[in-house]
Amino acid sequence: MIKRISRPSSFPRREAVLRGIAAVVLAGAACTATASADTIDASAFAGHFDIMFPGYAGAAPVENFPVLVRLSAERNGFDYAACQALGADLRFADAAGNLLPCEVDTWTPGGESLVWVKVPSLSRSTRITAYYGCANPPANTPSAVWSNGFVGVWHLGGRELPLKESSGVGTDFDTSKDNGETLGAPGAVGGAVDFATGGRTGRLSAADDPDLDGFTSFTVELWSKQAAGADYQPYMLTKTATGEFAYTLYQNRGTSTTNSVFYVFSDATNNGRKNIAGDSRNLVVPAMGVWNHQAFVRDLAKEKSFSYLGGTPVPEGGKTLAAEEMVAVCDSSSPLYLGNATGNNPSAAFPGQIDELRISNVARSADWVKATHDCVADADFAAYEVGNDWTKYARKFTVTFPGAPDGTLTDFPVLVKVAENSPAGFSYADCLKPEGRDLRFADAAGNLLACEVDTWNTNGVSAVWVKVPTLTASTKITAYYGWRFAPPVDPADVWDDGYVGVWHLGESTLPLRESSGISTAFNETADGNETLGATGAVGGAVDFAAGTINSRLLAPDDPDLDGFTSFSVEMWTKQESAMPSSFNGGYQPYLLAKVASGEYAYIFYQNTVTANGVFRVGNGSGNANISGSAMIPAMNEWNHQVVVRDTTAQKAYCYVSGLPTPEGGIALPDGYGVTIPDSSSPLYLGNAQTTANNKAFPGQIDELRISKVARSAAWVKATHDTVAAPSFARYSATRGNNDATVISIR
Repeated sequence: MIKRISRPSSFPRREAVLRGIAAVVLAGAACTATASADTIDASAFAGHFDIMFPGYAGAAPVENFPVLVRLSAERNGFDYAACQALGADLRFADAAGNLLPCEVDTWTPGGESLVWVKVPSLSRSTRITAYYGCANPPANTPSAVWSNGFVGVWHLGGRELPLKESSGVGTDFDTSKDNGETLGAPGAVGGAVDFATGGRTGRLSAADDPDLDGFTSFTVELWSKQAAGADYQPYMLTKTATGEFAYTLYQNRGTSTTNSVFYVFSDATNNGRKNIAGDSRNLVVPAMGVWNHQAFVRDLAKEKSFSYLGGTPVPEGGKTLAAEEMVAVCDSSSPLYLGNATGNNPSAAFPGQIDELRISNVARSADWVKATHDCVADADFAAYEVGNDWTKYARKFTVTFPGAPDGTLTDFPVLVKVAENSPAGFSYADCLKPEGRDLRFADAAGNLLACEVDTWNTNGVSAVWVKVPTLTASTKITAYYGWRFAPPVDPADVWDDGYVGVWHLGESTLPLRESSGISTAFNETADGNETLGATGAVGGAVDFAAGTINSRLLAPDDPDLDGFTSFSVEMWTKQESAMPSSFNGGYQPYLLAKVASGEYAYIFYQNTVTANGVFRVGNGSGNANISGSAMIPAMNEWNHQVVVRDTTAQKAYCYVSGLPTPEGGIALPDGYGVTIPDSSSPLYLGNAQTTANNKAFPGQIDELRISKVARSAAWVKATHDTVAAPSFARYSATRGNNDATVISIR
């Protein structure tokens, strides 16, 4: 299966990602320094490491979010011997050193421990630090992790009653109907309650608390794992009221339809019952025999309810609430029941495990719910900075660049290609993280290099961009892979500060992401008739040839995409030789455009179907043509086209497939070196207009890049050759990373 990987930046754009951790002496060390009540004194702790969150997928940060942190010697070098019993001295701080509340969920010396940490603002750029090994750590309040609207948080992992409530608002599950459930069973996070082994009358009870009902907006969520083949109408969570319920969550006949139903009651009768699990009962359908995260949200401010399965809303957009569905949940003096509604009806018993139950008196956002799911289910949601210990990787190979141009290129993105047995001995099965996320690169000194997996194709060729600090014909880098806890890299850091837009254009669905972290993704299509994920120069590409005269893609305006003087614009194109019959004469296919005040900020197009490329810059009174007449791409094959304007040298340069056309560039006439005008329009790809019938590009476009600097001829040639010249890079055979070196003597 081919996967085109082009993620948004996981970390701050210009931040060095791996700083490493200072060497510390842990054996027998007793740290006695005392940190303040609300900040961390790093010198008081024997060990520390940073944590980032590249798996966060929200459109905006979520505030005061409880994130799951996993600790183990293998994953992040955590030293249990240096830590107090049960992690009593474990502390966390934000980037400014402010103390963050934490709660140890599961403590497993020698294995993996699980800790919840309250992060003030969670995004892909968030960085926190874990500290441990201190005799007198600052105070920590575990319940403060759950102070943001939670009225009940139960981890449900204990091996005996009571099962504690963590927020300090609700009550513990302290009573069992018949002791038929199994406590401490394997859960989604640590332990869970297993009702499948009981007598189908088992349930747990938590004493009434006034905060557990009477609310209007709310969020109820839990993890459940239902036994396959059960044909019950099992109740997972219930709070009763006189004759009926305050609210209840149950499965609507188990595997008959398998869907979940969440009802709230505004009064103590069936007349007050309102189903908020979508517009029908067949939307939230958990899979049998596996862990499912289910969440139900009622948001009165939006006059909607939302149901989620596995972090995904069902249906998309939620359900609009009628006026009678926006009343408060009725008050109830009953306990909160888990696993059964009545305790005497076998068909109402939940046949499986329940874990991580949470109730909030606020409506959680879609980003919040997804992050709640992902931080548990995605092993790569959090990434841990553990330094560059290359011995932990199972295999390696080296790459040299005999095809590099004379001289030195700085911070250059080279393309590394791998396939089964290419280089010799390489196997996808040896990569231990999905999509090649344990593939890492180092320079000759062992320094970690930024890399971005562009395309991961386990049945063919995969492509990875690697930022090489100095590229010469003698440069050697080493690729390492085969460690499932490989430390993170920032894929955006591959693209130096000169880039303002890098689009690989290979995804099979919108958006087509921007990789530098500077500008915006192509997220809109004019008519949807272009083909995404077509075969490209590198991985996938956008194919406009099968589209219509209206086909084009749009990336929202970003101020970094105009307003510069010197610049470089480059892309790979493959144009059909024949003009489509649907287009009229005077064919002028547009590759790229940004409009401004009825004209263009800049535009790149082919002058005719058989003639030269033209790049024009708006100069306020018209267009300044800076391209040369010899810029003629070959038809029906991939061409690398580049236009460079160097206002310092007062020249423009045009390149096709790495070669300048004409040699020596073009002197800029007066007025042709003006600043590109500011524009609020989107960036258009494949066409500049949707009304003209002679301006759609009839072919494929790949690897679009825009820089606010003038790239050199050597840079442009290397950019072409790293993709198209087989002799540019040379690969050694792979070998075990810790194999002994064998020297052959003849």
